[in-house]
Amino acid sequence: MNELRVTKSRIMRNFQVLVILLVVVVSGAVLVLHPASVMLVLALVAGLVFMFERPDLTIWALVIATPLETFGPVTFLMTKSAKLALASVAAAILYWNSTSRRLGDADPYRWPLLLIVTSGFFSTLLARSPWSSLTGLASILIFVLLYQSVRMSGLLVRKGRDVLQVVMWLGSLCSLLCLAQSLFGYDGLLGSPEQRAMQAEGVVDTFWPGIERGSATMNGPSVAGAFCAIGGVIALTRALVFRRSRFPMIGVALFCAGGVLATFSRGALLGLLAGCGFACWAMEFLSKKRLWLIGAVATPLIIVSVAAEDVRNYLRLGSDLVSVSESCVDAWQATRTILARHPVFGIGFYEFREFAQGIEGVSDTPLHPHNGFLKALVEEGPIGGLGYLLYVASFLKTASRGTRQSADESLRWLHGTIAGVGVSLFTQEVFDANLTIGGSSIAILFAILLAVQVPGLGIGCKTPSVAGHLALQT
Repeated sequence: MNELRVTKSRIMRNFQVLVILLVVVVSGAVLVLHPASVMLVLALVAGLVFMFERPDLTIWALVIATPLETFGPVTFLMTKSAKLALASVAAAILYWNSTSRRLGDADPYRWPLLLIVTSGFFSTLLARSPWSSLTGLASILIFVLLYQSVRMSGLLVRKGRDVLQVVMWLGSLCSLLCLAQSLFGYDGLLGSPEQRAMQAEGVVDTFWPGIERGSATMNGPSVAGAFCAIGGVIALTRALVFRRSRFPMIGVALFCAGGVLATFSRGALLGLLAGCGFACWAMEFLSKKRLWLIGAVATPLIIVSVAAEDVRNYLRLGSDLVSVSESCVDAWQATRTILARHPVFGIGFYEFREFAQGIEGVSDTPLHPHNGFLKALVEEGPIGGLGYLLYVASFLKTASRGTRQSADESLRWLHGTIAGVGVSLFTQEVFDANLTIGGSSIAILFAILLAVQVPGLGIGCKTPSVAGHLALQT
């Protein structure tokens, strides 16, 4: 028995060395994108972490910096490179120092993530431009390493509620900025040079003169809408669970919903509704009486709203799919052609635009297929697509089980809220991508939330786990 433990320990130690080497490779790949900012961040992070022995500070920095993507002279490329470097260093140190390795036996996302990483590795080897594809693979590796290291360290087991509250207030601030940009534009302090360039290109135009799509300090209205929707889900679930703060939290939820509307992202709006609905169902708030009440209130509101011309224009009711979202239709058409030409192996990461060029009937050249599953399928092949579907299924199963088995009020809110946030993002990925896995700010935040979710599984009235006892002390 002891020999078996020693063997497992050696295997784990060798695996750690491999992970550290991967982080070095990833950091090198990211350095190519923006050397100055990444090197500066790496030096600062390494110095602070080793000086204060507080890698948890870097995780909090990643959470707080989620909505900061482009502001002032700082560009999106700079912030993304810095966040990936920050995440890789923090994850490597946490993984190396982690002692709670037994928590890895209950990882519900092990196989989906393994399939995604494996298929991404082989698609990168076979890609037309392996070095370009390597940056996409690096982003996924950082995502997986960050999730695994934070989960296994148990760093945020007692801080899950704090993380959600910080994200909620950040979502409120983003909503405020989105509303301001929608009304007053991107001049002055309301926008960065990058955002004003998008404004000049007509990216943020709407069908209402003088009204523009808000994007806060994020790289586009869609991702800003996703973050505002996360804030709305957190506020609504908190209002349902904790009665003392019910009315203020309902106000915050409505304010975040206003921020979503200001982005004119219908995917984010649909994600907000789906996330709130799933969270309420998982936390068993949707009794028959409440469903009848919701139906009685919502039906006349929907009828009156649909009758209004402005609402029909906002939702694009009565419009054909091409006029509603030409870029999505072009992306899906290009995806269909690429899959027909490459049915077995994926084309690799960041190769979609090059392959889509010249396809007949595609007027615009999209960056990705505008769908999470199609993106995995076209970039990583059938194995990657299967991994993505298993990833979604594992999340839904884990989220519903964790929420319904939570006896403690705080723990039920924690699991129910993460369930709603995940469903909101997966719903928006029907029309978008890179929100639940990869190197985007939202994906990095989601990796941290998954790391908060998993250690608390199995915490109920019967057999609470060790992580559960810690979480119940929150």
